[in-house]
Amino acid sequence: MVKKLVWILLLALMIAGSASAEFDYRKIGVGLKTGFAVSNVDFYPDRNFSRNGFVIGVVADYPLQSYLNIQTDFLIAAKGFDGPDTTYTFTWTDPLTKKFQSQTDSASWSTMVWYFEIPVTAKFTIIPRGKYRPYITGGGFWALPVNKKQRFSAISLTFDTGLENVRKFDWGVSLGTGIDIKAGRGWLNFDVRYDLSTQSLLKNTDYYSRAWLFRVGYRRPLGAF
Repeated sequence: MVKKLVWILLLALMIAGSASAEFDYRKIGVGLKTGFAVSNVDFYPDRNFSRNGFVIGVVADYPLQSYLNIQTDFLIAAKGFDGPDTTYTFTWTDPLTKKFQSQTDSASWSTMVWYFEIPVTAKFTIIPRGKYRPYITGGGFWALPVNKKQRFSAISLTFDTGLENVRKFDWGVSLGTGIDIKAGRGWLNFDVRYDLSTQSLLKNTDYYSRAWLFRVGYRRPLGAF
């Protein structure tokens, strides 16, 4: 269902674009966006907790109609989740006494993956005139993991490991809302986006990533520089 929704949104965007006026590169709005992401996964077998991570990147926005824009970002976004506290028993052989030893600790672990992400969305402006212009967005995103880390922490030790079983490619649906505020020759922007992944975060699992992105940015048309 999620995959079908992505293709429906992209098809609607292409149809709207074909009906737009002649392309004018000076109308392309470019700028920066930054913020943070609150992410988790679905279908994890035990209780788990959200992780917070940063989001930063550049944005490009082009008007197709007065109420409709196509928008894309080039982002670095951190997504992951925290596993539940678990009791672990560590065992070893004492080198002096040669006796078997064991110790039980309460331990926790967390997973974080940094993605290079490219969302492509249709932006529908609810009020297309005036200084304040609220809107909604819908489309898809494609992401490649560029770094990943799992941290294991117990009373007696803490160590980081790489996650070789992270999928090499992710994509899904991106839905959001926000507001553009006229500021000088450009636009100040606040938005909230919800990403629903169609791919499991880890291979051979059903841990589908879900993330809320809260961002602020500023963009200006190329013709205004």
